[in-house]
Amino acid sequence: MKQQLLDQLSVLLEEAELDLLDLELATQEMTVVRADGVASCLRQRSECYQRLRETMEEADRIAEEDESGALKLAMNPAVNFDDVPEEVQPLFEQRLALNAIICRILALEKQAVGHIELEREKLLRQIRENNEGQSAKASRFLGAVKNDGDRVFFPAKSKQI
Repeated sequence: MKQQLLDQLSVLLEEAELDLLDLELATQEMTVVRADGVASCLRQRSECYQRLRETMEEADRIAEEDESGALKLAMNPAVNFDDVPEEVQPLFEQRLALNAIICRILALEKQAVGHIELEREKLLRQIRENNEGQSAKASRFLGAVKNDGDRVFFPAKSKQI
């Protein structure tokens, strides 16, 4: 029974690793993507998080089934390696490998936030330039003018041109 649980957990941790690698790729893409691609990256990250959450909840549920507590101990990356029973140490190492990927993702997230802020500043600068340019002033003027066929007039003053 314990070997079967160990095998199930190992498979789930492999799935979690794939989800984390997908998450890492999506996060890495966010460090270089243009502003219009951020939403797609965030959607991809959200999907990865959802799959990862489901996988880890299933792994925790399976670890709880072990009466000895060894599997639960192996799933806790904060435990000292020497405290983990020898038969579940490969599982513990798998769990530690997940933490290594998580650390890389956290470092990438800081870079992604910085990049998104730069993209935001570029967009705001473009908006300001467009609103302050000659064409922006003309379009505001034309927006205030009404055209009723042959005549153009200003509705507030009712002066005809």
